[in-house]
Amino acid sequence: KSDAAPSTAAAISTAEEYEQKLAADPGDLISVNNLAAIYFNEGRVDDAVTMLDRIVAERPDMWTFQLNLSIALTKRGDLSGALRHARLAVDANGTGHAPRSELCMLLAATKDTAAVDCYNELLRLPGSDNFDHLGYASALADSGMLRQADDVLGELVRAEPRLAAAYNLRGVVLFRLGRMRDAIDALREAVTLDPDSPEIRFNLGVACLKAGDREGALGQYRVLKGVAPQFAGQLYRSLYADKLLFVGGK
Repeated sequence: KSDAAPSTAAAISTAEEYEQKLAADPGDLISVNNLAAIYFNEGRVDDAVTMLDRIVAERPDMWTFQLNLSIALTKRGDLSGALRHARLAVDANGTGHAPRSELCMLLAATKDTAAVDCYNELLRLPGSDNFDHLGYASALADSGMLRQADDVLGELVRAEPRLAAAYNLRGVVLFRLGRMRDAIDALREAVTLDPDSPEIRFNLGVACLKAGDREGALGQYRVLKGVAPQFAGQLYRSLYADKLLFVGGK
């Protein structure tokens, strides 16, 4: 969700049309916003940020402008700036789901301890979805509240049994709790739902290895070797970390 395109009204569909409109009326801030959204979708993130900076300076009270700038700055990798504008968006629309969701995701991404409280507020608002609950569980886990995270994830997979990311995160949480067999079961379900994810296969391989299931870990290594060599290499080093290496020479 943090990669979502900035909001845009669907009145005009092309950049050229908005550029012509703005040439006639440069003060049309809605059109500036919508042109920035098109630039963002085209990969012109710096141009989008420049335009959104302008309209936020003119209308800091417009929460949609603040939110769009936060999203664009996140895409550019400026999480500090993104957080600042997400907070301003929340200040301008304290009961809105979208700005608080963005703020919570950014707090979680930066490992800020305020993320848990942010999600507690978010989940009381109308419009919360499964990804908000997933973010909440992740924030709880990052804060060391592993059992609470597992409770949230247990409810989430019962409500949405096709969400691979929830099973993956639950596997990681159970791994950290030392419940290896349960972790492996969750990660196997995640692999079934998303067999092309190297991250999930790597997690399953590590959990199998920790549980003493070397064959299970090797099975994941063999798959990863063909599709994600970097993950395969990490898993291989874990598999053979206890082996002495032979070297050539006398």
